[in-house]
Amino acid sequence: MLVVLVSLAAVYAVILSPLRDLNISAGALILGVWGIRAIVLGANLAGFTVIDLSLMLVNLFVLVAISWRTLQHLHDRGELSVPLFRHTEDPGGRD
Repeated sequence: MLVVLVSLAAVYAVILSPLRDLNISAGALILGVWGIRAIVLGANLAGFTVIDLSLMLVNLFVLVAISWRTLQHLHDRGELSVPLFRHTEDPGGRD
C-alpha cells in the first residue's frame, strides 16, 4: 500500500507541479521514491524484489515525464524543431 501511495504522489508531483519547481526538486523526488525501499524491505535485504522493480518503474516514469515536459517547454519557448511536436497545417489554408 505504501508503494502505491508513493507512486501516486510521484505521478501527481510530475503532472501538476510547475516545470521550474519540478526541475529543482527532481532529485529529491527520485530519492524519496527510492527511500521507500528501506522502509518496506529493510536495509540488509540482498537480491532483487518486486518492490525494487516497481520503484524502478516509478523512477523511470518520473525521469521520462520530466524530460518530456522539458522538451515541450523548449519547443514552445525556443522554437526548437522536434519532429514529435510538429504541427501539420491544413491543406485548405486553415490552421
